[in-house]
Amino acid sequence: MANPVAPTPRPHGNAGPGQDPNVPADKVQEWGVASGWHVAGTSRMGSTRQVNEDQLLVVPPRGTRPWLVAVADGVGGEAAGEVASAAAMHALQATWIATYTEPLGTASADQTVRDALLAACTAADEAVAVIQRNPATRGAATTLTALAISHGIATFVHAGDSAIWTVDTNAGGGSAEVVQRTTPHTWVASEIATRKSLGAPLPTQAEIDKHPYRNAITRYLGMPQGCEFEVSDLVIPPAASILLGTDGLSNVVPLPEIATTFASHETPNAIATALIGVVGTRKGGDDATLVVLIPTPEALGDQDDPFGLRSPERIQTRRTRMTRRVANGVAMATLAVGLGAGGGSAWPAITRYLTNLRGPGSADPADAARNYIAQWATGDYETLWLRLAGPAREQVIREEFVRRHRDFMAELGATAITGAPVSSQKATVSGMNASVAAEITYSTTRFGDLRQRVNLPFAWEDQAWRLEWVPSVLMPDLTAGRRIQVQSDPPVRGSIVDRNGRPMASLPSPASALTVATPTVAPRATPLATATMAEAPTSRVRTRVYPAGETAGPLIGYTAQATTEELVTLAPKGFIAGDRIGRSGLERLAETYLSGARGSRLNVLEPNGQIASTLATTPPRHGGVVTTTIDLNLQTVAEDALGVRSGSVVVVDLPSGAIRALATWPRYDPSAFETGEGVSALLTDTRLPLLNRPVQGLYPAGSIFKVITMAAALEHGVATPDSEFTCTGTWTGLPGVSQRCWLATGHGTITLANGLTQSCNSVFYELGKRLQEIGAPLLPDIARGAGLGGASGLMGGDEPSGLVPDPAWKRASLSQPWTPGDTVNLAIGQGQLLVTPLQMALVYAMIATGKPVMPTILAATSLPGGNVEQALPSPTPGASRKAWGASILAPMRSALRDVIGTREGTASAIFAGSPLARIVSGKTGTAETQPGKPTHAWFAGYGRPDSVAIVTMVEYGGEGSRVATPIARKVFEAVLT
Repeated sequence: MANPVAPTPRPHGNAGPGQDPNVPADKVQEWGVASGWHVAGTSRMGSTRQVNEDQLLVVPPRGTRPWLVAVADGVGGEAAGEVASAAAMHALQATWIATYTEPLGTASADQTVRDALLAACTAADEAVAVIQRNPATRGAATTLTALAISHGIATFVHAGDSAIWTVDTNAGGGSAEVVQRTTPHTWVASEIATRKSLGAPLPTQAEIDKHPYRNAITRYLGMPQGCEFEVSDLVIPPAASILLGTDGLSNVVPLPEIATTFASHETPNAIATALIGVVGTRKGGDDATLVVLIPTPEALGDQDDPFGLRSPERIQTRRTRMTRRVANGVAMATLAVGLGAGGGSAWPAITRYLTNLRGPGSADPADAARNYIAQWATGDYETLWLRLAGPAREQVIREEFVRRHRDFMAELGATAITGAPVSSQKATVSGMNASVAAEITYSTTRFGDLRQRVNLPFAWEDQAWRLEWVPSVLMPDLTAGRRIQVQSDPPVRGSIVDRNGRPMASLPSPASALTVATPTVAPRATPLATATMAEAPTSRVRTRVYPAGETAGPLIGYTAQATTEELVTLAPKGFIAGDRIGRSGLERLAETYLSGARGSRLNVLEPNGQIASTLATTPPRHGGVVTTTIDLNLQTVAEDALGVRSGSVVVVDLPSGAIRALATWPRYDPSAFETGEGVSALLTDTRLPLLNRPVQGLYPAGSIFKVITMAAALEHGVATPDSEFTCTGTWTGLPGVSQRCWLATGHGTITLANGLTQSCNSVFYELGKRLQEIGAPLLPDIARGAGLGGASGLMGGDEPSGLVPDPAWKRASLSQPWTPGDTVNLAIGQGQLLVTPLQMALVYAMIATGKPVMPTILAATSLPGGNVEQALPSPTPGASRKAWGASILAPMRSALRDVIGTREGTASAIFAGSPLARIVSGKTGTAETQPGKPTHAWFAGYGRPDSVAIVTMVEYGGEGSRVATPIARKVFEAVLT
């Protein structure tokens, strides 16, 4: 049972289809009858979901490996629940197959199954912990319920609120008895259990519905201290079926209806279809996933003997066969000993003995070939070895036979094998020997379907045609000690270019493809990439050049070798140790389009290692050319205007949202991570040159935030543009509080509109007080509606969300109540508010265009040297944005125009005499920082609605009007004049 005080209760309610193989939503997949069970499963995305975070996994039995079925439910309310559930299932499947090795039916088999299943689930938990190291998936978590069936006993490992039920259809009355076998690891279940143990009143449904932890789970994969699984065995009642399901099923379909469904349908496909149909009809908001297992007749016998091996009929059959084998064996052994004493070989004599006993007659070796290929296709090579002729079994012992087949299939990347005798070619029979021509097809991940025509040699032995196995049975070229080897051909990484085709990252010329030291780069743990140089650097050929040097360096990013943890998920895509992947910036964002895919060559090697022949070739798919929206010319102008001051410049195209420039300082040349020179210095530089400040830097906004306060005041009616305020230089609107305006002498009587133009703090202190009086969350809600407090999605996982403080946040994070002073501070862009320059640029782009602007930076991709171009999708924002109405925008735009166009405006002196003064609107900002440190300098503005929005920011630069505004003017001049 879970601890009633959960260590970290997680909100829960999402789920997604990702079984292996994948099952489309609402489609039922069936796994054929095997080892006494008939299985079907399906998954359906919830009606309120954007992505299905559930996963189901079914691994049928093979050889000694039992059934494994599992469901996982990505935790709702957390980042990348679908990634967590998928990673867990991949690790579960891989570890289950790798660790389950004990033979089924031995005395320790059931304990081995339990150990293997727990080990596989623990590996799944560790896989979730690995993906949590990535900032983009730091909150990923999932539930997991897994069941293995072996020797009449089901073993389950369980964490979360999915469930396993047994369903007994022998209950009578047209229904069935449904019993839940797992414990729900939820706050509600823990609370009820605790109160029962104490004899306390149970919580009412109303109490549960109001409790903040009503949907919380107390055990899940991804817990900081590791998941504590519930592990148990259960004996399956005779003829009982089994159902696994996520809470998206149990919350919608009550147990009586599940019972009726099982009683009224016969096949697992029909039951699964009916249950998932009920979920769909009732428009279940959560994702729902289920697996149905129904026993087949051979599983309905003795529970200790589920395959009927102890039945009198089968015991008598085995005794009869054993008697014949013993009799024949004694005769053959006697004959062999006699001949051996005379110096002869036993096998010819035994062959003559078998010939005299019974020849092949009309037995068709083609039938034996079909049976052998069918057994081969199951992957049960131990049983396959038993089909070999005696001499073949002597030449290749069982363990070697199994190893060679597994190694061969693994090297090919084969996932399945099919085949049949060649219909146009009859088997050749010569006495006690025969030869059958067969066509074998290997389904491979590297080469597609690989067809081989092989010769299957048979010998008549023990009243049956048995294969005289040689390596050429696998492939005809495998003769005389030959073996296969797959040679991997790496792809060429694609290039990154700006909107005009100028290269930002590309292949080196032959002269520059020099051997360089290789840095070992650690996994990203924060927005600041961390890396270390290996003590003894290896060498490699340089594969990447950055022609622009430091220009846009933090934006472009760099590549590094994939880590061991990353290769767990990258290996199925063809990546191998030593491959480089995008680690930050555009290199990381466009990895899917840049990386391409490896090619492969299937070679046959002579015993000395020389290539005898090449059977198949898959050419590498090179990465595409990714065109960005960046203008390197404008990027250079922005960087030159910023100079060597720590800060940012953002240029956003209007109204498209295309990013034209993202300038930052300090910068770095990404080539350092190719050559290894200077990496250590970059990593230890306290100025943080790896930080892409326009997207990753977090700062208080200061007075450029005042447009949001004005919008909140106008929307909620606490002021009009012409409302008058009095500024004496000191505001004392709250008891015991004295706040200063930047103009010590005060602005006198001033309207709201002029207060924005002149950036009068007293006006906005008063607006903050009035908004607080009608509702503390009002101002934070308007800020979030403008896109603050949520990542724009521009750079994927490399972008923080920022922070818009509100009463709930302060109570949860600081254990303090929200006060009127908090709203007053927020009204001028101070307090705990944190924003990125990009977020503020999008706010002003929305003011300019009158609609939310979606930023984009990847425009299109095309094949190298080709003209086939594919437009790339826009990023998904981390927060929804809402446009303001005309009654807000009209007076706000007018006030922002006056910031530059009138003498009273705080930016007018910088634009005086320039034609830009007639077309540029904006706002200056000076944001207070830590005590004793200078202020941050801001400017945010825009030109015509069809031009650009620009934000400039200098860390600890001083006043925005004197420091940030001149930078903005230089960039506006490059764009508008």
